[in-house]
Amino acid sequence: MMFRLVQEYLGDEELQRIAGISPGLPTSQAEIQGAYDFAVKFDVRELDSDYVIGKMKAIIDLLPIDTAGTVDRAKLMSIAVSMVDPVLGQSVMSDQRGASQKTFDKVNQDVALMALGNEAAYTENDPTAAMKMQFMQQIVQGNPKYQEALQGDERFQALLENYGKNLQQSVTQEQNKMIGRIGVQPVNQQ
Repeated sequence: MMFRLVQEYLGDEELQRIAGISPGLPTSQAEIQGAYDFAVKFDVRELDSDYVIGKMKAIIDLLPIDTAGTVDRAKLMSIAVSMVDPVLGQSVMSDQRGASQKTFDKVNQDVALMALGNEAAYTENDPTAAMKMQFMQQIVQGNPKYQEALQGDERFQALLENYGKNLQQSVTQEQNKMIGRIGVQPVNQQ
């Protein structure tokens, strides 16, 4: 009944804003009129928070063996936080591009501070360590002043080396968790 009222009283533009525009989907009321049925899937177990938490933990436990990277971890994290508290989830989660940019900015700042002679803040078991290592290499290789400093400034060399070792330790710890769970190191990580 509600959908019929929506069809009758909403314009095409409002309908598109509500439903979103995707290729292959109808874009006007005329295309929708009487041609579609609704299918609602509802699992009553989803109302049991213990069941939902158990299901999410089972999925998260499978992540270390996802060596092909088929699971979108950012989307999974968003769903997990939203399951705990939907309002909190919307306020604390950032998009993946934004999260990557924050990580890049943090590494850029760390490298700049190390170039000035300051020690970086080391992190234990950093889940973004592999990404940070790539960003560190890009930043240092893309800046001629850092290249020059690496040649002559022993403190900068030592600080950058320690920073890299700290990141590598986190990467190694993550790999060790996987090896501990599945008993072997995947060939693509050797």
